[in-house]
Amino acid sequence: MIEPSLKPKDTLDESPQSQQDRKPLDAELRRDLLRQLVLAVPLLLIGMSIDWLKKRFDDEPGAALWVIIPGIIFLCCLLIPITRQRLKLRWPFLLFVAVYILVFFVAAETRVLDWKRSLVGYDDVVPNNFLALNRLGDWHYWLAPATVNQDLAIVLMKPAETPSLGRIQIADLITYARESQAKGVALDFYFANSENGEALNRYLCKQLDDAKHIDQAKGQSPNSAEWPIFVGCDFRLGEDRLERVRIDPYLEYCLPEANQGHAVGYAEWDGVIRSIPLSLSRSNRSLESLSLKIAQKLVPQIKVPKNGILQFTKPVNDFKQIKWAEVWKNYEEGDEKRIEADRLELQDRFILVGEDSAKDRFPTPYGDQPGVMIHAYAVHSLSHQRYIERPRWWVSLLAISLSCYLMMVMTSRGVGNLKLILMNVVFSVSMVAIAILVIYFWLSWIDLIYPLLATWLFLLLLVGLKRIGFVKIQAARPLT
Repeated sequence: MIEPSLKPKDTLDESPQSQQDRKPLDAELRRDLLRQLVLAVPLLLIGMSIDWLKKRFDDEPGAALWVIIPGIIFLCCLLIPITRQRLKLRWPFLLFVAVYILVFFVAAETRVLDWKRSLVGYDDVVPNNFLALNRLGDWHYWLAPATVNQDLAIVLMKPAETPSLGRIQIADLITYARESQAKGVALDFYFANSENGEALNRYLCKQLDDAKHIDQAKGQSPNSAEWPIFVGCDFRLGEDRLERVRIDPYLEYCLPEANQGHAVGYAEWDGVIRSIPLSLSRSNRSLESLSLKIAQKLVPQIKVPKNGILQFTKPVNDFKQIKWAEVWKNYEEGDEKRIEADRLELQDRFILVGEDSAKDRFPTPYGDQPGVMIHAYAVHSLSHQRYIERPRWWVSLLAISLSCYLMMVMTSRGVGNLKLILMNVVFSVSMVAIAILVIYFWLSWIDLIYPLLATWLFLLLLVGLKRIGFVKIQAARPLT
């Protein structure tokens, strides 16, 4: 005898076994919830220890694949027992969801899609790779609030024909800045050894000392400590750590190590510089960044990011780029009106001096900028506490697990695919809205790539697993 054919409404969710599984919150469901709580404990413990893992992948996030790939293999091994149990809240399905959430959580916290970050400094080429997804998050910068710049001035100098001429130009600029009553000067240059350097460097140091004593010449008490001069330094990779490269020894008399700071930034996999390491060593203060030393001079009790990496923003009124050649030309010609206007641009501001050349320009979220402009962004962000921070670990864990958990429960209770899709759409729109509000009001960067990718991929997996289970039930029905 042949059985009657299935009615159109007789689907997987409407099978007798499925109807029998639809129960109120009884003892069986309470056991299922208890299983979920048991799996939530190790997830929370791993989340609390994620900082230990992130520090090991600061420079190469892609190395986190050594943790992620074993998780993916384990997920594949769980697929067979899951399809046998038809997506019910049993240990294989619960364990699958827990490991799935953990894989995406580790990926989000280590930012594995960034793949690699390179330190770039003087005369370095910014790496580039068209596969990077970093630019997908740059919309955060459009919404990040900014403050008005009133503290800094940018002066650009054309590369000198010879090191000797360069030393003389810098000496003239420092004297001019001091006479203009600037707050101080930072030189985004690395002073390497030069031929006949002793005489030139003595001249430069004399100009520095004279600038510090201009107040005394005006009949005021000198206070050289209030008029600092900072300079950039380079670095090299030693046997097992980064080491500071000394500037010209003749200049260390007037530009001691305490006045030197590294001038490197982090170039991400797409070649864009979005952050600066505030120190190249947690224990060696001589490897602090130039921007941090300047900011600490402007605001002694400064607050820095906890991870030591500054993701800078720019002021609402971007820094005006002053050309030193034009300022010096006005000075030589004795144009009093223009000289007064030039000095007003520098008065009561800390001056950052950098090179005006194509090789010292780098891509940033705000377009290609001179290297000294990146330091200015960093100083402004630090001194005004307007830098971007990443949220705590539990934010990404919650964002990834919330939707996956809800879809798991709804699938186990027989909810259809259309409702799952609508729920995921609502979740995605909500996540985007929350990310916009958080960056606008708190300058906190919620990376949407990982939670959205996790939830939509999880939805596709559920639909596929449900289809596999339905086909198995149809194949198991007797034909006679």
